[in-house]
Amino acid sequence: MTEVEKLKILFPSASMGWVEALSTEIVKSNIDTPNEIASFCAQLYQESMGLTRFEENLFYTTPARLVAIWPNRFGLP
Repeated sequence: MTEVEKLKILFPSASMGWVEALSTEIVKSNIDTPNEIASFCAQLYQESMGLTRFEENLFYTTPARLVAIWPNRFGLP
């Protein structure tokens, strides 16, 4: 089984283009031990909903909560 095929199993909803790019970048970035690959893929899966979302979800319960989470983004004292 190729690395691309393994990644497609991990990210079944991702487009093949993203899976192929991921495979290339893992090699380029020297992410090469099983533990590093597992950690990287787990984090990437969580952050991108399995390589299906690529923008931060800014839906918070209130504007005050958004400011509390990201205080430096609003230039408030």
